[in-house]
Amino acid sequence: MSETDWKIELFPYGEIWAERIDFSIGEHDFLMVFTPMSEISDEETLAQKSEDAGFIIPDNSYDVKFDRTENFGSGDFYAPPSSEMNLS
Repeated sequence: MSETDWKIELFPYGEIWAERIDFSIGEHDFLMVFTPMSEISDEETLAQKSEDAGFIIPDNSYDVKFDRTENFGSGDFYAPPSSEMNLS
């Protein structure tokens, strides 16, 4: 996959549908997951997230997650790369 290619996939996560974008930076694979806030938050949770953010989260907003692809596959979300990984 070149640095400009993005693969977009709609996928189920339990009863929630999200969109996943896979991409690479150099030799490293990453992903972003976009989930509609309406799918993951009830009114109380959305109100709390709005308070935490300091503004009212508008309709049609998305929760965005960014991580290394290997973390997503292993379920070890946001784990740092091994010390052997060359980030250059």
